[in-house]
Amino acid sequence: MINQLISSRTYLKKIILLSLFAFLIVLSILSYFFYKALLIVSLPALIGCLIFFMLDYLQWFNKNTISDTLFSRKTSIASGAGNPLANYFSKARVDAADKGESSMDMLDDTQASIFFNQTSDAIIQLIHQTFAANSTFLYLYIEEENELVLQSFRTESSCYFASSRNSLANSGTSLFNKVITSRQNGLFISLSPDEKNLFYYSQPEDIHTLLMVPLLRRGTLLGVVGVDHKKPERYSDHHATLLEQYGHLLIQTIQNIDGVYVKNKLRRMFQSLKEYNEIVKTEDSEEAIFRYLKEALIHNIKWDVSLIWMRAGSDDEWIVTDAEGATPLTAGTTMSLDQRPEWVAISNQKRAYRPDAESDGLKKTMLSVPFVDHGHCFGVLHLESQQTDAWDMYEVQFIENLCHSVSLSLARAQLDKHLFSEMSHDPLTGLDNLQAFNRKVGAEINRAKRFGVTFSILIFYIDYVRNIYENFGVAAGDFVIEKIAEILKSSKRQIDSAARISNDQFGLIVLESKRDEARDCAHRILRNIEVSEIDFNGESIPLTAVIGIATFGVDGEDQMQLMQSAEKAVQTARKMKEIRIGFVS
Repeated sequence: MINQLISSRTYLKKIILLSLFAFLIVLSILSYFFYKALLIVSLPALIGCLIFFMLDYLQWFNKNTISDTLFSRKTSIASGAGNPLANYFSKARVDAADKGESSMDMLDDTQASIFFNQTSDAIIQLIHQTFAANSTFLYLYIEEENELVLQSFRTESSCYFASSRNSLANSGTSLFNKVITSRQNGLFISLSPDEKNLFYYSQPEDIHTLLMVPLLRRGTLLGVVGVDHKKPERYSDHHATLLEQYGHLLIQTIQNIDGVYVKNKLRRMFQSLKEYNEIVKTEDSEEAIFRYLKEALIHNIKWDVSLIWMRAGSDDEWIVTDAEGATPLTAGTTMSLDQRPEWVAISNQKRAYRPDAESDGLKKTMLSVPFVDHGHCFGVLHLESQQTDAWDMYEVQFIENLCHSVSLSLARAQLDKHLFSEMSHDPLTGLDNLQAFNRKVGAEINRAKRFGVTFSILIFYIDYVRNIYENFGVAAGDFVIEKIAEILKSSKRQIDSAARISNDQFGLIVLESKRDEARDCAHRILRNIEVSEIDFNGESIPLTAVIGIATFGVDGEDQMQLMQSAEKAVQTARKMKEIRIGFVS
């Protein structure tokens, strides 16, 4: 850093001038006290040195380009007193320089808008001064609505009419329509009385010259910049060329701000997608998965109709799990989709995007994205918007990425559900297995202690199951076990839980029941087993069973005590000759 300063001729020149200036000040002070005759020489020299300083500064300042002047003006506005963004802009430029980035990359949307407003105002002010115009304006063009939106305006007229939006179908816009239609510069001299009636004046002004330049970027009209004057033939083609150069500055500014908006949008979408993936990583329910999906969409996408369809059990039936917006469909609606636009996305297993869907009775823009994983379609997200071509390529890709994450979440949730079912259920009968039975008994003990209720467990064995397998074969034995499970399911209440604990052992949790109610349930099950007629390949297989009952609070206070009491009750029941239902006491 020191070597750079020493090698700079400008820096050395300033050191020499400062040294001379300090010497003259000291000489003048000494002359005043000791030898006043020297003041005749020292004071003019001191004043001359000061003037030289000022001229040197002005010479450096005048070497700045137009863009440097604009930047310095923009900086002075941004760093003005009372502006909360002053420190931010200064710090952003320093940090960006250290990182090799542009300070524009550091702005959020609000700051970028302020940045653009200040820059465009500075350029319009510079144009106004350079062209000595009566009025200078910058209007942005909205093609869908055929309107001009006021961005910046400078005028010397007292008849200025402040309107933020102006339709090109209104009076006073004929010259603007010519420039917008032709996409070429417009230099209008000696305006007619009708042409003088410009829409941005509240009453006709004596305007004789109007110069406008369209702001074009890749064939797209962004807006119009122009000046007017009261003198005839005040502007020429040379002025049009100069105004074009200013227009290029405005186009570059708009392009930079658009880049900031796109970067910020992508940053927000990436963050939303990352947060969604983190949240649903631990979610197993479809309701939670779709709730977080809607939240991610709401924060990043605008739409008028939103539908989420899921399979209703068959390939032809689909059910609406979520509906929002102006649609006659509601959650729970079940129908076939082969006549709806969503079917294209489902059948092709890829997105279906139509910016012109209004012809089919839908909104102007339609997007359907299926939830697909390994060739299986779980459902489809359907969005509609009133705007034409409502979503850009980044938004469509974001929606696709979200739906892909939904597909993975749904596949994982179904796999977890399947694995849990496999781990919790007996594969032959579909009843709970021993692990699930123990888990539910533990949960019922906690509930009984908390709410002061009671329940009973029934443990029963089927007699001679081993003999059935040995005498009739494995198929016959499995058939008998399945029939026992059917009898148990039909004999219990819907709130009770049945389980196959081992090969010939079954269990039943009878909720909110005392000993008498549990005994009545055991009688019903035992009777249904004994009166059942099981016929396997023409062979009649008789069945009998023995049941033990244990009631919470009477036969035990924890799971181990209850299970041991039920087993002891079974041993008691085995000693009985007829109705073999046993209790501990």
